[in-house]
Amino acid sequence: MEWLTDFFQDLRYTVRTLRTAPTFTAAAILTLALAIGANSAIFSVVNTVLLRPAPYPHADRLVVLGYTFDGRWVPRMSPSKFNLWKERTRAFDEIAAARFGSADLSDGAEAEQIPAGHVSAGFFSLLGASMVKGRTFTAAEDSPGGDPVAVLSYRFWQRHLGGDGHAVGTVLMIDRTRVVVVGILDSSFDTTIFGVSPDVWMPVRLDRQRASHPPSLWAAGRLRPGVSLTAANADARVVGDVFRRAFPEAAGPQDTFAVAPLLDVIVHDVRGSLFAFMGAVAVVLVIACTNVANLMLARASRRQREIAVRMAIGASRGRIARWLLTESLVLSTAGGALGLALAGMSIRTLLPLNPTEIPRIGPHGAGVGLDWRVLAFTFLVSVLTGLLFGAWPARRASRTELSTFTPGYRHSSSGLRLRSARALLLTSELALSLMLLVAAALLMRTFIALRVVDRGFESHDVLTMRMPLSASRFATTAAVDRLVREGSARVEALPGIAAAGAAVSLPLESDWLTSFQIVGRPLLTASPTLVRERIVSPGYFGVFGIQPVAGRAFSDDDHEGTLPVALVNQTMARRFWPKGDHFKDQLVLFPGFVPADDPPRLIVGVVSDVRDGAPLNQAVQPTVYVPMAQVPARLLHAEPMAWVIRLRPGTAAAVPTISRELRISSGGVAPTNSRSMDAITAASTAGTSFAMLLMATFGGASVLLAAIGVFGVMAYSVQQRSREFGIRLALGAQPKNVRHLVLADGMRIAMCGTFIGLAGAFGLSQLLKGFLFGVTEHDPAVLVATPLVLVSVALTAMWVPARRASRVDPATALRSE
Repeated sequence: MEWLTDFFQDLRYTVRTLRTAPTFTAAAILTLALAIGANSAIFSVVNTVLLRPAPYPHADRLVVLGYTFDGRWVPRMSPSKFNLWKERTRAFDEIAAARFGSADLSDGAEAEQIPAGHVSAGFFSLLGASMVKGRTFTAAEDSPGGDPVAVLSYRFWQRHLGGDGHAVGTVLMIDRTRVVVVGILDSSFDTTIFGVSPDVWMPVRLDRQRASHPPSLWAAGRLRPGVSLTAANADARVVGDVFRRAFPEAAGPQDTFAVAPLLDVIVHDVRGSLFAFMGAVAVVLVIACTNVANLMLARASRRQREIAVRMAIGASRGRIARWLLTESLVLSTAGGALGLALAGMSIRTLLPLNPTEIPRIGPHGAGVGLDWRVLAFTFLVSVLTGLLFGAWPARRASRTELSTFTPGYRHSSSGLRLRSARALLLTSELALSLMLLVAAALLMRTFIALRVVDRGFESHDVLTMRMPLSASRFATTAAVDRLVREGSARVEALPGIAAAGAAVSLPLESDWLTSFQIVGRPLLTASPTLVRERIVSPGYFGVFGIQPVAGRAFSDDDHEGTLPVALVNQTMARRFWPKGDHFKDQLVLFPGFVPADDPPRLIVGVVSDVRDGAPLNQAVQPTVYVPMAQVPARLLHAEPMAWVIRLRPGTAAAVPTISRELRISSGGVAPTNSRSMDAITAASTAGTSFAMLLMATFGGASVLLAAIGVFGVMAYSVQQRSREFGIRLALGAQPKNVRHLVLADGMRIAMCGTFIGLAGAFGLSQLLKGFLFGVTEHDPAVLVATPLVLVSVALTAMWVPARRASRVDPATALRSE
């Protein structure tokens, strides 16, 4: 146990000596705290999103059911696919389906729109839901024609029913149907992992006798014990083959079924971003380590006589190295403890600013906490950091010769090696800083490009509202057409309104895809070709200022009973009709994907290109526009209908007045979720903006640390070479010559770090391709400007030490030696 006694002895001595050097101690601990805190903060998000198990029984065996289409896996199910899978599969204990949306809750004269989930009977048992009161659905209630029942969320029970103990058995009017409450879910049941939190749950009632192919369902299953993911996918392919033979018109020859782990599906869209941020903060940590290592080298060089004394009285080189490593570990542990506190504060500050929906973190990041994984990570990082920045200085210091204690000994005997070591560390620090600075600059260029890009539509002065069409009176296309016509007319009659229209999906908010076939032409590929689909009213184009470039736009004459028509955008016209002969062709939508219940449509016009996909940095996609009055009713109910209203310039949005007119037109259904189109546009670039903010913060921190490092190295170099500078000045050198000499030494280090950093930036920028827009990953402006910025910062940090060197008093410098 001698080593333990030595450790505690070194620990006590380290604490005493660090207290006598408060400037060094504070600088080292604060530098490490900022870097370790940033790593702990990002890791706590990674832990919550990627590492923490899903809050359901046997979460490791939960998988999402999906299908492959056009070479891509789609985590959705159609009713027909789900029914067949449930009948044929042998790999699962249980599978369940869900459809999330909204419902109208009638309470008196007006209806309130609430989030709703329609689920199969096994949904709650699959996810381990417990009940406060009552029960969940039975299989009979989940069958077509079953009794209308509902299960309420705990939140809805408390908010709307006041936690009434007799709520089970009460009747609610939901979607104009009397529904009996059969159960209250426990507050612990959490579905926010899927990005939804319904207030009311009702049976989905899938009809096994009816073929229905739109991919409208989310479906999941629990693998049987001992069934691997590979075996489950083999079973899925067998069921996929059965489906393709039963419904050849609803699947391509290469399409099949497949499953994927639940957690992988949920976090797929954010996994790359989180790993990129982890890489960025790791670079900041390495930069901080190089800074503290430089401080430790400087401190060790000033303590050479102390080290020599210890060696003279019997301390071994290993004992000296352990003592100095103890000092490094004390600093890193203190920095880790402070960093953990900073991580907690930064999480509560940054995550509410994040406008994107990161799964599993909860509202404003409430689900992110400092659990044992985060504590273990911070401790491990602190220890590794202490070893990383302390090992080299400790090794060099332990090699101190006993001649250091000899009277008249000068530090110059090892000064060259020490300066080389510190220059190497500084070069690495500058290279890493430049890499982060390049990443931040590329994202900044992207942010600017997204702000000025021509979207192809006018978003200013446009108001949007949503209206659910779940009531039975909107069950037909003609009924929805009447609603749109009357609602648009009433709104346009209001003062300050320039135009009004409607659509099934909004630009930048919903992204509908459809397959199509040109009548008389063979299919372009074995699997259907996908294009974007927009189902709109005639007023849609006027609201957004989308102009026809050939032919005509839609009119009120395009309704049921008239010739089915369609419009295409310029990109689609150029791709599929390069000779400009599109007006002679007809389109059929959904061939080979779902039964063709949509008639052939004559192309009557070409409209200008619009960047209406989310995110905004996507390239313009081929798009087909279809009149709302000419589509099957099932497409009009896929999501709440969107009203779009253009206000005259300078007119304030009179939302209550507009809502009143639309409510009258709909017979009492109030529009909700009023948002400006500018807000939707801003949300479409919010993810890139937040990534830019984080990377700019990390890049700025790295440059600041690099500047501190340059200043420290140059200041220490000037102090060590003061005798040399005094001699030069005594022999007639001008102060400017000494100043230029110091600046030249520093610039050699800065230029070397810059060239190495540029090489690293080429590789790092490849990881940012998915975030970039309007700029290439090797943008010349960025690759020229960022090195200039870094070199300028380094030059500024060198100026004070260089100026101090030029003012050395020769007599004082020589006398001190």
